[in-house]
Amino acid sequence: MTEFLSNDPRELRAELAKVRRQLVKVEQSRFTPIHPKETVHNIFLGKRFSLELYKSLQVKVLLLYYLCVRNGMTNSSKRTRST
Repeated sequence: MTEFLSNDPRELRAELAKVRRQLVKVEQSRFTPIHPKETVHNIFLGKRFSLELYKSLQVKVLLLYYLCVRNGMTNSSKRTRST
Protein backbone atom coordinates (compact mmCIF):
# COMPACT_ATOMS: atom_id res chain seq x y z
CA MET A 1 0.00 0.00 0.00
CA THR A 2 1.49 3.30 -1.09
CA GLU A 3 0.74 6.47 0.82
CA PHE A 4 0.20 9.69 -1.04
CA LEU A 5 2.48 12.43 0.24
CA SER A 6 1.14 15.92 -0.10
CA ASN A 7 3.19 18.95 -1.02
CA ASP A 8 1.10 21.11 1.30
CA PRO A 9 3.52 22.69 3.81
CA ARG A 10 0.99 22.38 6.67
CA GLU A 11 0.58 18.65 6.11
CA LEU A 12 4.33 18.18 5.78
CA ARG A 13 4.92 20.06 9.05
CA ALA A 14 2.29 17.93 10.79
CA GLU A 15 3.90 14.73 9.45
CA LEU A 16 7.35 15.93 10.52
CA ALA A 17 6.06 16.71 14.03
CA LYS A 18 4.53 13.23 14.24
CA VAL A 19 7.77 11.55 13.19
CA ARG A 20 9.76 13.65 15.68
CA ARG A 21 7.42 12.58 18.52
CA GLN A 22 7.86 8.95 17.51
CA LEU A 23 11.64 9.39 17.46
CA VAL A 24 11.62 10.82 20.98
CA LYS A 25 9.60 7.81 22.20
CA VAL A 26 11.99 5.37 20.56
CA GLU A 27 15.03 7.15 22.00
CA GLN A 28 13.52 7.12 25.49
CA SER A 29 12.48 3.46 25.35
CA ARG A 30 15.94 2.46 24.18
CA PHE A 31 17.19 2.60 27.76
CA THR A 32 14.20 0.85 29.31
CA PRO A 33 14.44 -2.93 29.43
CA ILE A 34 11.45 -4.91 28.27
CA HIS A 35 9.98 -7.67 30.42
CA PRO A 36 12.29 -10.72 30.67
CA LYS A 37 9.57 -12.98 29.22
CA GLU A 38 9.40 -10.79 26.12
CA THR A 39 13.19 -10.84 25.81
CA VAL A 40 13.24 -14.65 25.92
CA HIS A 41 10.50 -14.69 23.29
CA ASN A 42 12.62 -12.43 21.06
CA ILE A 43 15.65 -14.69 21.56
CA PHE A 44 13.74 -17.75 20.38
CA LEU A 45 12.25 -15.88 17.42
CA GLY A 46 15.67 -14.66 16.33
CA LYS A 47 14.71 -11.03 16.84
CA ARG A 48 17.08 -8.38 18.12
CA PHE A 49 17.57 -8.34 21.88
CA SER A 50 19.93 -6.92 24.45
CA LEU A 51 20.77 -8.20 27.91
CA GLU A 52 22.77 -5.11 28.77
CA LEU A 53 19.99 -3.36 30.72
CA TYR A 54 19.24 -6.31 33.00
CA LYS A 55 21.41 -5.53 36.00
CA SER A 56 19.63 -6.80 39.11
CA LEU A 57 19.87 -10.38 40.33
CA GLN A 58 16.08 -10.61 40.51
CA VAL A 59 15.69 -9.78 36.81
CA LYS A 60 18.50 -12.14 35.82
CA VAL A 61 16.78 -14.94 37.72
CA LEU A 62 13.54 -14.13 35.88
CA LEU A 63 15.37 -14.36 32.56
CA LEU A 64 16.71 -17.79 33.50
CA TYR A 65 13.29 -18.88 34.70
CA TYR A 66 11.61 -17.94 31.42
CA LEU A 67 14.39 -19.64 29.46
CA CYS A 68 13.79 -22.81 31.45
CA VAL A 69 10.01 -22.56 31.03
CA ARG A 70 10.47 -22.08 27.30
CA ASN A 71 12.66 -25.17 27.16
CA GLY A 72 10.34 -27.21 29.38
CA MET A 73 12.88 -27.49 32.21
CA THR A 74 10.85 -26.38 35.24
CA ASN A 75 10.56 -28.13 38.59
CA SER A 76 6.94 -28.95 37.82
CA SER A 77 7.89 -31.12 34.84
CA LYS A 78 8.33 -34.73 35.83
CA ARG A 79 11.25 -36.60 34.40
CA THR A 80 11.33 -40.32 34.48
CA ARG A 81 14.42 -42.46 34.58
CA SER A 82 14.75 -45.23 32.10
CA THR A 83 16.13 -48.40 33.65
